Amino acid sequence: MMLKNTNTPFINTQFEDLEYIKFIYPSDAQKKSGKFMKYRVMVMGYFIDFETLRGQKRSGVDYYKNKWETKMLDHYGYFINTLGNDGDEVDVFVEGKASLDEVLERPIFTIKQVETLGRNQGEYDEDKVILGARNMTHARNIYLRNYALGWQGVGAIREIKSLNAFLTTSKCRTFN
Repeated sequence: MMLKNTNTPFINTQFEDLEYIKFIYPSDAQKKSGKFMKYRVMVMGYFIDFETLRGQKRSGVDYYKNKWETKMLDHYGYFINTLGNDGDEVDVFVEGKASLDEVLERPIFTIKQVETLGRNQGEYDEDKVILGARNMTHARNIYLRNYALGWQGVGAIREIKSLNAFLTTSKCRTFN
């Protein structure tokens, strides 16, 4: 896979090393531009840039311009050179305590996230990939525990047989 130049600094690390990396908190301006330190790992032939590691805080602004913040219990990032339904790279949660071997051995799940606010409430928004989950219930728990209590964005959950097949479907694209 050929990587496009994103001008984003990154640390190329082993999956297990994520737990030991010093936390770097980007400013709001850095988050908006996407130009801040990320942690890059190759899993199943795809590079993942982790924006937020387990234990770090993730924050943003919702549809009504309300600020939100959550402490991540799992790693969160996106697959490089992919395009999801929302126009951004395809997002991924990786179980925060799973080893690389466990991630590779366990099933792969996707969650169809739905809009929770605004005029498109309840409609399909984007897919979230879940790696490292033991089963479908665990995948749902990984997803939900990284959002505020009562989050209603979880839609259909399914197990997929091939990450490559999923990332090259009509709803997702890869750029080689």
